[in-house]
Amino acid sequence: MLKDGIELYEFKPVLERRRRTWYEIVTGSVIPAKGKNKSSLHAKFFDVDGKVFIGSFNFDPRSTYLNTEVGLVIESSQLQTQISVMLDQHLPQVAYQLKLNSQGQITWLDYQANGQVIEYDKDPGTSRFQRTMIKAVSYLPIEWMM
Repeated sequence: MLKDGIELYEFKPVLERRRRTWYEIVTGSVIPAKGKNKSSLHAKFFDVDGKVFIGSFNFDPRSTYLNTEVGLVIESSQLQTQISVMLDQHLPQVAYQLKLNSQGQITWLDYQANGQVIEYDKDPGTSRFQRTMIKAVSYLPIEWMM
């Protein structure tokens, strides 16, 4: 999709709060949006040609036949325009922008409030162990589920 010019963003897993919790003050660590569990709702959202899709549906056979997934399509050019304006304003603060580097590999751009851009060459917030496990699972014969 990135090669075809689609803009792609991945929401950041941590919610920023105005006041830090007692745990954050004592430990200096930020609490993830879902507590200690790193899993999160993996919502999909896109707007195109006057239509807006919002949902968790993955557009694959597993989501169609096995999972309880939901997706909502709203046909409204007015809503699409409003959402596009809001996304242009807020998306850089709440999501990483995915781009391809000169070697064609995915990079994650994190736009900071001070104007600085941090570029990651690995999925932000993942450990080497997590990336190794994902790579190992990718060799399993589960293509029929995808």
